[in-house]
This record gives sequence, C-alpha cells and structure tokens, in this order.
Amino acid sequence: MTSWLIWLIANPCVQVLVALLALLAVYAYVRFAQVCHQFAEMGIRSPRPKLLFGNLLQYWREGEIAFINGCFEEFGPMFGYHLGSRPYFFVADAWTLRAIMVDKSNHFAEKEPSLIGLPPDPILLSFGRRQWNSICLTMQFRFPSGKMDIFYPVVEKKVLSLIEILALPANTSEEIDISQFFRTLVMETLLAVLGINTDNQHTLTGNKLSNAVTSYFDHLSQTKHSKTSCVLSHLRRSSKHAVVFESLCAMIIKMMKVNHPGKGKSKDLNLLDMLVDQSRDTCISNSEKEVEATACYVTAFLLSSYKAITNTLCQASLLLARNSKVQNQILKSISDRQQQGRFSHELIHEVECISLLLWECFRLYPHIHRINLVCTRSCRVNGIPVPEGMNIHVPVDTLHQMPEYWDRPQAFSLERFEASKRRIPGYCYMPFGHQFHLHFHTLAFTMMVAKVTLFRLLQQYKIRSDTTKKPETTGHIWTCVHLRLKRR
Repeated sequence: MTSWLIWLIANPCVQVLVALLALLAVYAYVRFAQVCHQFAEMGIRSPRPKLLFGNLLQYWREGEIAFINGCFEEFGPMFGYHLGSRPYFFVADAWTLRAIMVDKSNHFAEKEPSLIGLPPDPILLSFGRRQWNSICLTMQFRFPSGKMDIFYPVVEKKVLSLIEILALPANTSEEIDISQFFRTLVMETLLAVLGINTDNQHTLTGNKLSNAVTSYFDHLSQTKHSKTSCVLSHLRRSSKHAVVFESLCAMIIKMMKVNHPGKGKSKDLNLLDMLVDQSRDTCISNSEKEVEATACYVTAFLLSSYKAITNTLCQASLLLARNSKVQNQILKSISDRQQQGRFSHELIHEVECISLLLWECFRLYPHIHRINLVCTRSCRVNGIPVPEGMNIHVPVDTLHQMPEYWDRPQAFSLERFEASKRRIPGYCYMPFGHQFHLHFHTLAFTMMVAKVTLFRLLQQYKIRSDTTKKPETTGHIWTCVHLRLKRR
C-alpha cells in the first residue's frame, strides 16, 4: 500500500493533474471573490452567491417568480443576482430606468430582437438587433401607423358580421367561452386587413395562414420552459414554433410575389400593398433581402397582433363582467351617441371610457412581462457604475403594481388614467416594452380592433360573470374565458 502511494505521488502525470486541479481551484476562488464584490463595488445589495453556481441553485429551487419576489422584498427595487458567473441587475426604480432608457440609451441595448411578448425566432435573430430595428422603422416610414384608420371599414364590417353570428336569443342569458369567439374574430380581421377574404377565391390561402398561426401558438404551449428560462433560452430557438414562423414567412413571400409582380396595386386595400409598394429606400441592401424583411415584418405583425388583440379582448371583457358600474358607464356613453344618430370611427374614439378601460387593462395585464437589456459600454447611471456586459432585468409586472407609483395598484380603476388625475412617472408604465415605437402597427391595430369590438359588442349584449374559475393560458393565448352574454 505504501509503495503504491509513493509510486502515485512520484508519477509525473499525477503531479501535473494535481497542479491543474490546484490552479482550477485558485481560479474558482478568485472568480468567486470577484462575483461576491461585483455588486458591492456598484453599491447594490444582492443575495450571497455560491461558489461556481452564484444564485443559480436557489433560482432553480424556488423558481424565477418566487426568487425575484423574495429578493425584491428583502433588498428593495434595485438589487443584483448571479446565475452562474453571469450578473443580472434588477431595476424597478422609475428614475433609474429613465436614466438607462433616455440619458444613457446609447450604452444599453436589447439582448435580442423579439416579438411582443413572444420568444425570439431564428429568422429575427439572423437579421440582428440593429438591422431588425431598422426594418421596423422603415416599415413605419412606408406606412405610418397613424393611417391605420383607413382599415376601419374593413374591421367594422368583419366585427359586425361575426357578432351577428352569435345570434343569442333575446331575454336569455347564455354562458359561452368568449375566447373562442375572439380568436375567430381576430383571425378573420387580420386576414381581411392583409387582403385575404375567406369568402372568395383566397379561401385556401386564408385557411393555410389561419392554421399556421394556430399551429404556432399550439407549439408554444407544448414547449416546456425551464425555471431558469433566461439561462436556457437558446434551447428554445430550435423549437417547432420556429419552423412554423419560417413557413409563415414563406407563405407571405409567395403572396407578395403573386399579388405584387411590380405592375401596381391590387384592387382591394390591404396592408401588404401599403408596405410593399411605397417608396423604396436603402435600408435593405437588395430586392430579395427586402422581400424577406417585409415578409418577416408582416409575419411578426400577424403573430403579435393575434396574441395582443385576443388577450386584450378577453381581459377587457372579463374586467367589464366583474365591474358592472364601468359597463353601465360605457353603455351610457354609447346610448347618448346613438340618440344623436352619429356613427363613425371618430365617434368610437370619442367614447373615452373604452380607451381608459384598455389602458387600465394593459396595466393589469401587460403584454411584455419583463425587458432584458445588456450594457454595451461601461457608464454611470444615477451615480451607479454599470460595467460592460451587465445584464439589466426590468420587471414590467412589478412596475405596474408598485404602490410608490400607483394609488391602490391592485384595484381596477379607470380614473387613474383620466387626463385631470393622471400622475404617472415616466417608465413605470410599459405594457408593450420600452421600444414600443418598433411595434406601432401592432399597437395601433390592437387599439382599433379592441375599441370597435367592445363598442359593437356592448351595444347588443350585457356581459356578466358567474364563475370563479380562472382563465387558462395556452401558448401565450388566453383560453376558457366563460362569460354570460344577455341581449339588451
């Protein structure tokens, strides 16, 4: 035994291995010391990290939401934590956020391009963050979102026709899953705006697009997300929903080449015409790349609008069903205008209660739950030194519920958004993220469809909720929203 130990100690290979292990241990200790003092040097409190793992084990054991909430209660609106050796700076202070997003905006960037509240896809990632932002701004230049009102007749026609399909008997109250109705309404409206009418020769194309969108969100619901989703986010890029996104882009490209061969616009007004046939620019290098970028943008608009409008209508309807006073207030505004005999899209915009309802709905149910930024250049933010490579975690959900910025944040109140009472600090209300200007078409279309649908629905039906069952979320889409509708 002794001779074996002597041989083992004298073996040069063993000596080299022991030396390497010792160097590795020293490196781990030095790295651990740097991790421990990184946020201390910034003057930011943080939970004590473990050797090699940082706070990853606690994060994994408790889950992301419980871990963040626990740190928020212990350390306040700004703290740091480590997932492995990667540092994250949690910021829920409105003034610090203003400094990050306005004063030092050129020092920070989104980690990767993505849709509104949906995971990034390989096609978007292939463009890169800067090029994708440039594409979004180019599309906004070609067709300003302020002109979305030109689609009002198309939207209203679809909404009225689908509400008539409900055809619930008078003087009766019937419980339905209104989320199914809204999903159909939103899909039909989007296809109509893209120039695909499901009641004509484009039925096959419309069905393919509709099935692809449904398949996209079905695959999202089947994707199992880890508790450490931000650490393993790269694993999601190869998911099946990315394949569906690519097939949607291919279908849009085919539509563009068939319907827009360079000989002028099609007869029907549609969004594709507006985005393709407007003045060209040099943002995108060549025609093929331009077609791909336009198709990718239209696909992003289709998916993000489908999610945003469907969820907004479900959430707003649920809030109305639980708050009959607000419902009666909106109905009174509608009745007053009915007596005047005036109906137009300007009239719907005049019903301020609907706008206040949507703004409060966005506060309670933001479409983007958190914003992930990365520091591209070292800088000082409100006196805090932020090193290059630092990950910034902005919790939109938390900002929308902080009593420091909102009076009775858990309560449903339209008055908080009235012009005479509005006292909202900047950057504590970001339901569509801080770069909402990149999604102007989606925002404008969401507001228009939601206003028209709620206006026309409340004209004919009273909404009630007799169940305490909570709605479900399947693939980022609200489902099982059971409400009672009664004809007025």
